[in-house]
Amino acid sequence: MKRLCAAVLVFMLTTDIAAEDRLICGAYIAQNADYADGIDEYEKLCGADNDIYLINVKNEYPRDKVLECYANGKTPMLLVSDGYGMGRVMALAEAAAEYNMPMYVCISGSLEFYRYCAGMFRIKVKNAKLVQAVPMSDPAYEFAGVDIVDYLAVNATLGANSINYPFLYNIIENADVPVMINLAVSHYSENDHSYHTYDAIKTINYIYNMKKNLGSRLFAVNYINIRYKGQHFEVYGDEKLRTMYAGKVCELGKRN
Repeated sequence: MKRLCAAVLVFMLTTDIAAEDRLICGAYIAQNADYADGIDEYEKLCGADNDIYLINVKNEYPRDKVLECYANGKTPMLLVSDGYGMGRVMALAEAAAEYNMPMYVCISGSLEFYRYCAGMFRIKVKNAKLVQAVPMSDPAYEFAGVDIVDYLAVNATLGANSINYPFLYNIIENADVPVMINLAVSHYSENDHSYHTYDAIKTINYIYNMKKNLGSRLFAVNYINIRYKGQHFEVYGDEKLRTMYAGKVCELGKRN
């Protein structure tokens, strides 16, 4: 812990990394233990230099994971759902304000929960950017308002050979704030023991390349490495996927 704290003292970010003219890249790696247990190991394995790392908040404030982000020069993004409960949000926001460092707070759930949680973080955490998470399947989502939403996050969990791109374009083009995509693409199914690596590569490549057409409307793609309902969405377990993923992060997320 002392090493992490020391790193925090010298770590600096731009005021708003999304202001840069490039794709901001992020990842969720909580289930990576079999392959890469931590940010440094994940980036060495995948060859990808991400800007943001997502942290799922289930109980107490995940201080160690937040400090790991700062120690590696990354911006943490807390994932907070309405299952967390309003009664614990104030304590979470106060803990997040401890180091007065930049972070994103991605909030999902009811509009009531979003507004309460966003309001609490707006008061307590001066360097927090607020992100409203919505499912790709709900283009008629209720928007909380530009006064308390800095970015919209579209949760896109896709099959390897997806045809849902029009839904993504529609949401992004009509959003009132810049958009990030929290992306997971299946490449293996335990149900029929089938691999879909090539289809997954095409889909991931297509999503990252949306930046070229959408410009500043799409500011980030966060790749979500998970296993869910018998589907494998991780990029790190397949060499071809890792190579393609690293190439897109390096190409589109390159810092000047």
